[in-house]
Amino acid sequence: MVLQTKQDSDEVQEKMTLMFNHRIPIEYFSGDHDTQLKISVNDREIMSRELPKDQTEKITIEFVNNYNEGYKNKITFDWHGGHEHEGKFIKIKNINIHDQILNINNAEYFPELNPEWWESLTQQQQDHYNEIIYGKTGGVFGWYGQINFYFCTGLDFRSRTLYNKGNTSSRKLLSEQTVWIYQDKSIAKIYHKDENDRSI
Repeated sequence: MVLQTKQDSDEVQEKMTLMFNHRIPIEYFSGDHDTQLKISVNDREIMSRELPKDQTEKITIEFVNNYNEGYKNKITFDWHGGHEHEGKFIKIKNINIHDQILNINNAEYFPELNPEWWESLTQQQQDHYNEIIYGKTGGVFGWYGQINFYFCTGLDFRSRTLYNKGNTSSRKLLSEQTVWIYQDKSIAKIYHKDENDRSI
């Protein structure tokens, strides 16, 4: 199944200079309760979908979004449900933006943990779950919560140079590697078209 949505606001178009296609294949299992998934870009909602209970499904989300040149962006997955329960999961297989791939292991994950359950765990158990939460999840998430991915957008390498000159954030000072999505695909380090992914 392919879900499509498109932003066509004239107001947004005036503020943006880069138009990028997105393709995000995901797989989910909601368990014994319905869950809801919302996707936003820079805190602007792109789509919202109810994920039915007792069902495993693969879907591909496709949309077009406009971006500022030389700007840092955030794509957010908000996954929620009425009741916390075991067995559910959501798997983000990849995030393809303008035929360039974000690193799934660079997710910023804010799971909704039951404080009573967490306090009932031993230190060893807490350490184990912290490794799952803050380590490399492989794109698989089992708790409700928020999942963020960050990236910059630009025309070419000149955008990156201008951005670095004007960026004095603590993240830059800590030498955090910034992922870039370029309008000019010929200079992108990662090039991908999801040819083997089958949408149902």
